[in-house]
Amino acid sequence: MNAGRDKIYPTVDEIVATLARSSEPTVLVEGRQDMSALRKLEDLVVGSSIMSCGSKDAVLSLLERRLEFANVPCVFLVDLDFWYYDGIPDKYEGNVYLVTTSGYSIENDLLFQSRVFDFYDDEDMKKYNQVLDELNRWWAFVLLQRGRGIKVSIQDGIRGIIGDPANPSLKEERFSDASNPFVEPCSEFLRSSRECLEMGIRGHQYAELHKFLLVQKGKFYKSLAGGLYVMVGTLGDSPHLNRVVSSIKEAFQRQGLSI
Repeated sequence: MNAGRDKIYPTVDEIVATLARSSEPTVLVEGRQDMSALRKLEDLVVGSSIMSCGSKDAVLSLLERRLEFANVPCVFLVDLDFWYYDGIPDKYEGNVYLVTTSGYSIENDLLFQSRVFDFYDDEDMKKYNQVLDELNRWWAFVLLQRGRGIKVSIQDGIRGIIGDPANPSLKEERFSDASNPFVEPCSEFLRSSRECLEMGIRGHQYAELHKFLLVQKGKFYKSLAGGLYVMVGTLGDSPHLNRVVSSIKEAFQRQGLSI
């Protein structure tokens, strides 16, 4: 196993060896969320499987070693992450085996404009937008600092960023130090960031917002929050996820797989 990676994931070399012995159409994904969201793909592509590789770097390393297991139809699915803003690198642009999310990550594609919004009333949507507005102050700052070559951690959950989502307030001090204090982004940049926030923010925080909204609605909805990705995937009608599924099917078809 690779040091620093979850122990459940095999190494890239181990995956290459497994695929070289296989003939089963395989979708290589980063982690568990991808697998939950795409389980229905196994029904759409008869005999296919989904293999979790543990990281984007691992999936891309496998893509670069594609010739070592050319016998098996494969599609490589990765989150855009900051490619959402920077664009896909030239070395991967147009690769017929590679599929990317539309948003920052699979969580964004799964949840934005999905049927999870059917569960929200007007008060829920008011809170949804309040939390997003406060998260946007943080995310716009992250983008500005990144543009200046200054790294800001994006690993915190939403409570570490805005405190209690029921009364959100950005914890500016968490993202400040003497040399790089928090500076409120200008209104124009905030507006630009907010317009694409639901697809452009890190998916972990966006998923947490939806889980918070469901949990606060009571016991029944709390159980839905615990299986959020499975629930939304089962309900279907998630347009961005449907685009990913269609792209995967097309990539298999280009490899001669009849779907």
